[in-house]
Amino acid sequence: MECLRVKLYTPTGIFKNPLSIKGIEVYPLPPYSTIIGLIYRALGRKWNGEYFQISIQGDYQAIYRDYVWFKKYNFKDKELGRLPLQVPILYNLRLLIHIKASEELLNEIESCLKKPKELLFLSGGEYPLKVEEVKRVKCEAREVSKFNPMELVYNAYVPTLLKREIKSTEEGINFNLSYFYKNTKPKVYNWIEATYLKKGTLIYKGELYVDEEDYPVFLTPEIPQTETVDPQQDQDYVIFYQLAYGFCMCEHA
Repeated sequence: MECLRVKLYTPTGIFKNPLSIKGIEVYPLPPYSTIIGLIYRALGRKWNGEYFQISIQGDYQAIYRDYVWFKKYNFKDKELGRLPLQVPILYNLRLLIHIKASEELLNEIESCLKKPKELLFLSGGEYPLKVEEVKRVKCEAREVSKFNPMELVYNAYVPTLLKREIKSTEEGINFNLSYFYKNTKPKVYNWIEATYLKKGTLIYKGELYVDEEDYPVFLTPEIPQTETVDPQQDQDYVIFYQLAYGFCMCEHA
C-alpha cells in the first residue's frame, strides 16, 4: 500500500469542538475535516465529492491558556453575543499525516502541498503553516505482540473500528470527529468515532500498517460514517466564531 506522508509545523494550534456548549472544549489534534480543508485550500478549489483516507498524529511542546473573543449564536434564543473565553492552545505543534487516495488524486494532493495555491494555515490563521515534508511511502501490515509491541512516538487518532482490533496499554479518549461533508448546503458533516492515544502508549496485540520509517498508520474507513449533527434540530447547540487573542498564561504539558 502506498500513502502520501506529510509533516507539518505551526507555532500554535487551537481546534474547537463544535459541540462544546461552553466553547472551551478543544481537540488535542486537528479533526479530520480541518486537514481536509487544508488540502483543498492548497488545491485552490472546492471539494467535488471525492473521498480519501487520512491518518492524523502529532505532538506539541506545551499547552498555554489564552483569552479568545468569541461570537456566540444560540439557535434557541436567536441571539448573537460576544464573550471572552479562556482556552488551551497547543504550542509548537508538529503533525504527521498519511493520506491514501486514488493515484490521480494522490498526485494532485502531492503537487499542491509542494506548491500550494495560497497561504496555508491551521486554526485561527494567526500563523502560517510550514510544510516540512511531502513524500510517497510504502506501507505494509505488521503483526504486533507483547514480545514485539509498537510504541507511539506521536499522539494519534485511531478510528474506533481499528481500535477494536488492537490492544494497547492505554484505553485512550474517545471523540466524534468531523470528516467529509455529507451535504454542503447546508453544511452537514459525516462524523467518525476515533480514540485519542497519547505518545508512549504501547500497542501489543493486533495488526497495524507501518510506513518505511516504522511510523504507524491509522487510516480512516474507506466509506465515511453517516452520523451527522444538525444544529437546527438541537436547541442547545451553539456555534463559536474566533475573533481575536488577548494575553496568555503559560502551562506546560
